[in-house]
Amino acid sequence: MPLKLNGDNSVSTPAFTGDDADTGLQCGTNELKLVTGGTEAVTVDSSQNVGIGTTSPSTALHISGTGVNDSRATFTRSGVSGVVGIVSNDLLLAGAGTDDTDGGIQFFTGGSSRGGIKPVGHVTWGSTTTELPGFNGNTSVGLGLEYDKGLFLSRADNACLFLNNNITGDLARFSRSGSQKGKITINTTSVAYNTNSDYRLKQNVVSLSGAITRVKQLLPKRFNFIADPDTTVDGFLAHEAQTVVPEAVTGTQDAVDSEGNPDYQGIDQSKLVPLLTAALQEAIAKIETLETQNADLLTRVTALENAQ
Repeated sequence: MPLKLNGDNSVSTPAFTGDDADTGLQCGTNELKLVTGGTEAVTVDSSQNVGIGTTSPSTALHISGTGVNDSRATFTRSGVSGVVGIVSNDLLLAGAGTDDTDGGIQFFTGGSSRGGIKPVGHVTWGSTTTELPGFNGNTSVGLGLEYDKGLFLSRADNACLFLNNNITGDLARFSRSGSQKGKITINTTSVAYNTNSDYRLKQNVVSLSGAITRVKQLLPKRFNFIADPDTTVDGFLAHEAQTVVPEAVTGTQDAVDSEGNPDYQGIDQSKLVPLLTAALQEAIAKIETLETQNADLLTRVTALENAQ
């Protein structure tokens, strides 16, 4: 039969039915309903909100259900599907705008944004800005992930990263081009920060000599950092130590990045230990030689005194 709706939208009985009298399209007061098996499956209210599984849609599209999958919508293309929906009041929104409030993908819990994929392309969690938390002077709190920049963690207080292993073993491993160069290990009482040092990785191994001469070239200083003027510490100026133990220092003196910001040098003072150890051994050898010579001299002096 043809579909016929009254102009005043007063029809309350099915305007179009199939073989089942409880299935059809109904037009009520300021709303349109699709009924299947006596149950309203789809409702369009006077605000043009569409409800699926609910007769009182509160948004443009409101999907409701009692099961985990009842409130999800699945979109499929050539057998590939994706899901977007509300589960236990947790909301995922997708957009195509150009600013932080309009674009990207945002995740909401309890009505508040918790993070997502920002319009600029990176992933953040907990951060309320488009900037990566803790990156390049940004002090916003949260987690950030950028495919070409790495992982960023920022907190207002306390530690940013917590690592745990319930057995003695590795906490973290570090690699370059897929080849492991070091790791952090833990046991029941301590943590070890390890860089590769296996003899099978080395060649042209010789004893370190002339260490005392090189140690005398080191220029230890006392100073404070500009950011902490009230704390005086012992240390080195990186570019000065670099001339003596270059492997202990990273970066180039007075370097800047592509934007003209200082690219500061750093120092790993543990790399000075081999040189200091060798210098100490050389000093010990000299002391032992002097002690032997002194003992011999004392023996001769004693012999001369006894001969008188």
